[in-house]
Amino acid sequence: MFGYINVNKAELKFIEYDIYRSYYLGLRRNIKKRFGSLAKLSSSYDMTFIVLLLTGLYEPETKCETHRYLTRGMEKQEERYNEFTDYAADINMLFTIYKCLDDWHDEKKVMRLIYGNILKRKEKAYCDRYIKRIESIKACLKDFTDAEKKGGIHADDMALLFGRIMGEILAIKDDEWNDELMDLGNALGKFIYLVDAYEDVDKDIKKGTYNPFKKSVERAGFTDGLRKILNMIMDDASREFEKLPIIENVGILRNIIYSGMWIRFEKAAEKKGEILKKYQTEEEDE
Repeated sequence: MFGYINVNKAELKFIEYDIYRSYYLGLRRNIKKRFGSLAKLSSSYDMTFIVLLLTGLYEPETKCETHRYLTRGMEKQEERYNEFTDYAADINMLFTIYKCLDDWHDEKKVMRLIYGNILKRKEKAYCDRYIKRIESIKACLKDFTDAEKKGGIHADDMALLFGRIMGEILAIKDDEWNDELMDLGNALGKFIYLVDAYEDVDKDIKKGTYNPFKKSVERAGFTDGLRKILNMIMDDASREFEKLPIIENVGILRNIIYSGMWIRFEKAAEKKGEILKKYQTEEEDE
């Protein structure tokens, strides 16, 4: 479930995008350094959000370095990193391994199984500082995976399980901001799960794999109904986010929460118009 927590680049200032990318590049280098070059391929902008959010809230010492990139004609690029870069790198690895094994389970993708097993050997590189948090997130992922394998569970219940995972990820410290971060994570996780299920519903129908929307998609107005639910979820996320005393890079974070999070859903809704109409027409004919 990568690629949902991203910026709307068109609405960012140039300097904001440069800062955003610098945190991403810092995360990417951290992943390569600790887990190897193959692991670097899994780096995602979703985890950059985690670094930016926790950095803005807790204001740790952040270092900035400049490196030349061969892929950009040896152009110099800034990289920013701090203690939360390590944490986001751990979460990135954890989710990549989960996604690889999930792809193997659902679609028997051999290369994903091989990649996931290679990465699993690198788990010893997780930061000792966050190992208890990692174990807690692993437990939540197991509950989620078990529910997926069981199948037949309502979309709301599956969304709640994934929301719990995201809540555990953001509520990194047992402090005064624990409740707000947990609630923010819960909302973001529910949103991500529902959009991911919506994106995959026609593919899962064809392949016969689990998707909680398989029956719901037959109802007319399904997309509009889902959009209303997603709006309510993101209203909750926005409310919890605005409670946090974040000043640094708050414009980037608001861009992600208020705009960037919606990009995947709107693209999927545009593409699926005729596809979903077909299912609804077939249901009416029956």
